[in-house]
Amino acid sequence: MKVLEGSLPKGAEITSFLGSYTLNIPEGFLKSRKIPLKEHLVAVEQITEENKYSVLGKAGWGTLGAIALGPVGLLAGIVLGGNSKELCCACKLDSGEEFLVTCDTEECQKLKKISIAPKDTSFEGETIEAEAEAVERQDILNAIERLGKLREQGVVTDEEFNAKKAELLAKL
Repeated sequence: MKVLEGSLPKGAEITSFLGSYTLNIPEGFLKSRKIPLKEHLVAVEQITEENKYSVLGKAGWGTLGAIALGPVGLLAGIVLGGNSKELCCACKLDSGEEFLVTCDTEECQKLKKISIAPKDTSFEGETIEAEAEAVERQDILNAIERLGKLREQGVVTDEEFNAKKAELLAKL
């Protein structure tokens, strides 16, 4: 699996041998640091069109990550042979290092299974899931607000605004 972006040096990759995943980080000529993911991977989240800005925003990658995902976003959903689809996952290590990796659906599920949950998954009294839901709700409300401004400018018709608003509100 290829590492696209993140806090790791270029050339980092994940290899698998007999079901064991290792992150290989280059550290000079013919040297690499090997990190067993079963012991150090704390979070894996599949990047979808719906959650990519939320996940990248929380990771602090902002525009850089969104630009890197552009080509991956185009590839997502394209069948590349057999039943595998190429997708992108955001991963986090217990050391705090974060990175994006391309993989197929099966590999993403395996990474999720081997990730270890951090002992404290709370954030100011809320779970991480609740925080993610709150961010997603705010993203939807912001999108409706932007649509309203486009309607006021005459870029979007009332019918288009109402249809998209109903679609977005249904996600809440």
